[in-house]
Amino acid sequence: MKCLVTGAPVYTMDERFGIVQAIVIEKGLIVAVGNLRRLRQDFPTARQVDISGGAIIPAFNDCHAHLLLLGQDLTRCDLGQCRTRGQVLWALQQWIGKKPSEPWVMGWNFDAARYEEPHPLTCRDLDDAFSWQPVIISENTKHTLVVNSAAMKLAGISGSTPNPPSGIIDRDAAGKPTGVFREMAAMELIESTLPDPGEAGVVNMLHAAMADLEQKGILAASEAFAGNWYPLEAKVRAYNRVLEQGGPIRVTLMPEFLAAERAGWLEPGALFDMPLHPDLRLGPLKLMADGAISARTAALCKPYENSDAKGYLALDREELERRLLRAQRAGMPTATHAIGDRAIKITLEVIEKVQTACPKAHLHHRIEHAILMDALLCGRLAAAGIMVAAQPQLLLEMGDTHYAALGERSLHEKPYRSLLQAGVRLGFGSDLPVVSGDPILGWRTAVDRKTRSGRQLGPGEALSSLEALRCYTCGSADVGGDFALGRLVPGQQARFAVLNHRPELILEEDIRVTGVSSRIVSDGMGPG
Repeated sequence: MKCLVTGAPVYTMDERFGIVQAIVIEKGLIVAVGNLRRLRQDFPTARQVDISGGAIIPAFNDCHAHLLLLGQDLTRCDLGQCRTRGQVLWALQQWIGKKPSEPWVMGWNFDAARYEEPHPLTCRDLDDAFSWQPVIISENTKHTLVVNSAAMKLAGISGSTPNPPSGIIDRDAAGKPTGVFREMAAMELIESTLPDPGEAGVVNMLHAAMADLEQKGILAASEAFAGNWYPLEAKVRAYNRVLEQGGPIRVTLMPEFLAAERAGWLEPGALFDMPLHPDLRLGPLKLMADGAISARTAALCKPYENSDAKGYLALDREELERRLLRAQRAGMPTATHAIGDRAIKITLEVIEKVQTACPKAHLHHRIEHAILMDALLCGRLAAAGIMVAAQPQLLLEMGDTHYAALGERSLHEKPYRSLLQAGVRLGFGSDLPVVSGDPILGWRTAVDRKTRSGRQLGPGEALSSLEALRCYTCGSADVGGDFALGRLVPGQQARFAVLNHRPELILEEDIRVTGVSSRIVSDGMGPG
């Protein structure tokens, strides 16, 4: 049965159609858009759905998210509002008091930049309240863990444990680990000892994550770094199962490079017969080139403020080249996490080199985050056909920390207008659960460029309301290589969100998502 949706202006995000009065949907696909009277004439038997709202837009597409991490975190203790040692310990004690059978005390969303104690949170603080039960806390950047002595004992960590390649174990003056583990390689030393949630547990986590995204108006997302802490094949099975059970989010998996390589996915023909749900796709291979600005591990050309440190490279140039060339020869695009200008420059140079060594005109690589860069780098990205997946909500939530770490350089971070003017394809995501992932907050930040304190970083890089919305819808779809959605036009999936105001008013009104297609027209309509 066809469904005619009307009642609010429809922003198709396609210049051929512009803003229309209605759309017609059949089996989850858009079959027609245009004038309401004409569509009523052309589809007289269509069931009409009248929507009360300010606008209908394509559903948001988060092109860089961590759904399984979000689902995992939703089962843990949220420490986002804790500013003191006492608040952290009290919150953890309340959480474990309600879950006495949990073997670990687990917290998330801890904001070290807003911690008000005279010294950083360490194992010594946690040991005072939890002497025998292991404790793990993930910072909101997802680049640092804080654990207690019991957790380190389970992981076999001692003063003689060396820093793993591309990872840091913080130590005191005597060389004893403080319980702070920075970057993935070090964090995995602890995370590898956590209890296996099993496929049923992972499925439950993904359902919780999808419900959270759906409520925010997000109906498509890319799972970045698939396979790093939960086996790649098992994650594919879990996603298939969630979608078979009615999960509302269309998912693009971004397999971690080494996990994909170990699984044989880069071999010729390896993926031809992989069973995937129609709304589960394989996207680019994920690589890491550096760390994070907040943790002062992003690789910079010049030192951080009040420091001689320039961050670090997660991969040396030779290994980065090996991985990118392997992917290029296998015909698989890549998405490389590169935040600092040094990491971005090296990643760009390596991609240019492998494109010359193994030309594949159809293959477009991505850089994730691309926070600190100048106009020259923007132009070179465009010339190499490199796309950028950016996260504007990070400017809102971490811009003040970036200002402290970078000084005046932070005024030039996230150069969205320069990227678009250079011709770079730009898509928006959130990096959730590093931030809440609310696309309204990210959308507004891309327009006003304001941090939580009200500081405006790089107003010249601001986008218009509709430019920013395009980056969160059709831009994200294009960067993700998913051309089945992102625009409300015939032939595309009918995934849409309803706003309470017109999108041009993002700075003037309290814009909210009031409905999504999966809740409005899902009955008997197929996927969408």
